[in-house]
Amino acid sequence: MSRNNVSEMESGKKTTVSEKIARICRHYHISADYLLGLSDDPRGGCERWTGDGEEETG
Repeated sequence: MSRNNVSEMESGKKTTVSEKIARICRHYHISADYLLGLSDDPRGGCERWTGDGEEETG
């Protein structure tokens, strides 16, 4: 990975694949396992996420 790529990620100009997957999952309210075909349960644990991407406590 080049310094330029790291700099662009740090400044928010580029995102990693995992960040893109997380955004898609939050948008559609599905689990990453479901998105990637690893589970038949589209909700697989998604109920723990709030709308802003933070985990609920308690």
